[in-house]
Formats: sequence, structure tokens, C-alpha cells
Amino acid sequence: MRLASLGIAVLLGACAAPPSAYYSLSGPLPAEPSPSVRAADYGVRMEAVRIPAEVDRPQLVVRRDAADADVALLNESLWAAPLADQIRAALAARVSRALDVPDLSLMAAPKDLPLREVAVQVTRFDLVFNQYAGLEANWAEGRHAGSGAQLCRVVLRVPTAGQGVAALVEAQRTAVALLADVIAARMDPVAPTPDDPAILRDSCT
Repeated sequence: MRLASLGIAVLLGACAAPPSAYYSLSGPLPAEPSPSVRAADYGVRMEAVRIPAEVDRPQLVVRRDAADADVALLNESLWAAPLADQIRAALAARVSRALDVPDLSLMAAPKDLPLREVAVQVTRFDLVFNQYAGLEANWAEGRHAGSGAQLCRVVLRVPTAGQGVAALVEAQRTAVALLADVIAARMDPVAPTPDDPAILRDSCT
């Protein structure tokens, strides 16, 4: 009986699903953050990011080819947190760091500190297996008081540096970082303007 039970356990173990891998879009922190050289005269708040419904799920959604209409859900490759939240956190952290101002996305702003809010709508979030990560987004920025705003559009395509899911996620992480750099440069000339061939479009109206 014990041998039979052991055989069943071995069989079930062999049929068990492979362990899931979890991925994050947050970039690494700088090894040596540069000290602040100016007092912040405003704070930045990244509003909740809107993303296409088809990618708003725990699994990575990939295409085998850019021309394919069908997509595949990678049930063993999952986002470590909701995708929209990950994009928001990655953008907020990089924009605030580039501008050297506090990130107030998840906290109240001090009464004497002006607040600039950024709204982002991701219209395409493509993961094309072993080829590239594509990201298209509209974003708008304006001071909390409502004086002045701009509507901008960014299109990015970052080739993968290798094969497999990890390389694909790394390419999309780079795309999100480039989007943050574009936003920061548009908001304040203190941030350098990115010059990268992956930026296919950067325009404002």
C-alpha cells in the first residue's frame, strides 16, 4: 500500500505544473544617487495609469510575430503586481528622480508645495517574442491649480537583447524608462532630453 501511495505521489509530482516566474517593470536604483543640489519647488503625482484591457491580466500577453492578430497568455510567466500599478510606480520613480523632486503619487502634498499631476494612458503594450517590446502612450500634464496643460504622444519600440521571456521583459522595462525620461524632459528643462532610436515619436499639442 505504501509503495502504491509512493508511486501515485511520484506520478502527481511529474504531472505538476512548472513553477511560475514573476516579473517586475521597476528599474534598479542608481548605485550612487546624486545628492540634491536644489530645493524642490514642486512635487509630482502620477495618476493611475490606464492600459488596454487585453493586457490587463496577471499573465504576460505575447505575440509570436508582429503581424499576428492572435496572442498567447504565458500562464507560467506572471507580473509581480498588477500591470497598471507597475507602470505607474516605475514612471513615478524615474520621473521624480530625473526632476529631483518628491514623488507624491501615494501621499498628500504639503500645503506650501505646488503639485504637478501627470496622467498616462497606454494605448499599446506589445511583447513580440524574441523581437521587440512596443509601447505607445498618451500623457497630459498640468499644475494642480489647472493653469496650463499639454497633451503629448510617445511611440517606442525597443529590440530585445536576447531570447526568452526575461529579455522581452527587460526590453519593455527599457521602454517604460524611456517614456519616463521623455515625460521628465517635457516637464522641466532640468532633465536631459533623451536621444534614443527606440523613440519613434515624441510630440505634444
